[in-house]
Amino acid sequence: MNQVDMSGAEGPGGAGPAVQAHYAYERSRDQVLAWLNGDRALAEERWRAAAADGDGNAAEQLAMFYLRVRDRGEALPLLQQAAEAGHYIAAFTYAELLAEDGQQEAARRMYRLSAEYGYVPAQAEMGARALAAGDLDMAEEMLVLAAGQGSARAMSDLAVLLASRGEAADAEELWSAAATSGWADAAHHLVRQCESAGDRSGVQHWTAMAEMGGYAGPQRMTRPPASALRRLDAYLARRSHD
Repeated sequence: MNQVDMSGAEGPGGAGPAVQAHYAYERSRDQVLAWLNGDRALAEERWRAAAADGDGNAAEQLAMFYLRVRDRGEALPLLQQAAEAGHYIAAFTYAELLAEDGQQEAARRMYRLSAEYGYVPAQAEMGARALAAGDLDMAEEMLVLAAGQGSARAMSDLAVLLASRGEAADAEELWSAAATSGWADAAHHLVRQCESAGDRSGVQHWTAMAEMGGYAGPQRMTRPPASALRRLDAYLARRSHD
């Protein structure tokens, strides 16, 4: 059985991966305990020291701490550090803040980075942005990816794309799946469809679904009910055979 080389265990500098991991865990535990015990200054000090050592986890945690106390100036560079270290939520949060500041190109890069890390809300956001820009190939790629992982927002936006292509049956299935998952915008699409068809019971049903779901923001991720997943699976199966 191989032994872990703990030489140089006096600190992270120059230590091997096992020692680095040990110190990262200890730092993270101490930081969180300090925060939970109400010692803001100590938590901040430990997060900042770890972030200065290149600890992406600490950079992300410290950034979120600064956002909670409404200090965006301190949070932004830390979010960038954490994003570049591979933290998908940090990348997404950084993108959201950049977008709020009007830095749309920089935001797009961070959304894409987060999406590449596999973060579903970022994939849905990339799909929605591509759809709005008319890049339907990119939109479909991102939306199919996010919808397949349970994003009701992506299902609804994918339905919009399909409806624009005249694929009404698939669009209705996806809107139904998204609405059943609590995405109000999808229910509103179905209300309008039922109104056009003179389907009063359909209007009542989907209006009630919209009122129950409310508006779900882009970061809301809930496990869709089985019926919604079946509808989505049916669409994806048909798409794979096209």
